[in-house]
Amino acid sequence: MGKKAVGYLLYNFLILATIGIFLLAVGGWRAPQVDPARSGFYVFLGLALPVVLFANLSLLVYWCVRRKVWLLFPLAALLLNTGYFTAMYQWPGGGDESRPADLKVVSYNVHAFREQGADIRQTVRQMAYLFREEGADVVCLEEFVPAPRFGLDSIISRFHDWPHVAAGVAITIFSKYPILDAEVIPFPDTDNSALWVDLLISGQKVRVLAVHLQTTGVDRAQRNLSYQSRNLSVEGSSEAMEQMQASYRANAVVRARQVARLRQMVDTLRMPLIVCGDFNDMPSSYTYRAMKGDLHDGFKDCGSGYGGTFRHFKGLLRIDYMFYNDAFSGERYYTLDVPYSDHKPVLMDFSFRSGETDHGSGKTGSER
Repeated sequence: MGKKAVGYLLYNFLILATIGIFLLAVGGWRAPQVDPARSGFYVFLGLALPVVLFANLSLLVYWCVRRKVWLLFPLAALLLNTGYFTAMYQWPGGGDESRPADLKVVSYNVHAFREQGADIRQTVRQMAYLFREEGADVVCLEEFVPAPRFGLDSIISRFHDWPHVAAGVAITIFSKYPILDAEVIPFPDTDNSALWVDLLISGQKVRVLAVHLQTTGVDRAQRNLSYQSRNLSVEGSSEAMEQMQASYRANAVVRARQVARLRQMVDTLRMPLIVCGDFNDMPSSYTYRAMKGDLHDGFKDCGSGYGGTFRHFKGLLRIDYMFYNDAFSGERYYTLDVPYSDHKPVLMDFSFRSGETDHGSGKTGSER
């Protein structure tokens, strides 16, 4: 076969690849709209979306250099997924540090305080010092699991700058403002939960909801896959890959159910609301779209740079969020790359919007 024939085949293969990868990008765009219980296919398209978009970007560059009309396919794929890009990256300089804020909230999955080893006392002390220096008013800690010899009371004593405390199931909220009410939202058949508190801030009633959704299950499955690969077991590796896929989809279905329960509360609420925590899902997921709904995403409103919040996997994953309703305007959103957990703490400055009468009324659905 001559060079001309090979070139012809390669050219036509790239055309087919361009169309196929464009269709995958369309599926990735569609993925957040499809409940995982209906289709596991879209779950994995959403997970693979970053790779698919990178492939489209590469093809866009190639077809631009070749000056071929096929560039329209990867260009359309990238434009269609603009919402994903803005949920992962914001131009540097977002937010306004000069404007005074009414409230600073921290959300942090503390990984049971064990990232730095057995010395939980030092870890807790460093966390408390960090958030005090950052000027936090409310601190929401997920995966909050005290040690047998350093229990809840001991940890609370280290967070003495936040005298008002509500403890849930592996979630604790510390506040400088009085807590008027609090409630745990358990998720059946899992170790995960949510916790909300109603705070009194300058005469205004504010609800803060801290969330920890079902894990992806990928870490454990990946360790099994790595073990099988090291032992050169083709059959074991195949089974481990199938288990990983099944586990990821099953947990995505669980997260969708958990979010549905949270939305029941959010959709009936008529007061200032902040929702934060570890959602264990990317912005290309059904979980993200369902939870965000008509709320604002703090990173998209006033974040800066790349939005990764999970310190492992090269820091590429954004799975921790700060959402809020129209009662607030976001002034500044940022994370801190500190070694106390496998997550980064997410911090955000809020200001009350003036003239808000509906969300700022302090009336819940049961009070209307």
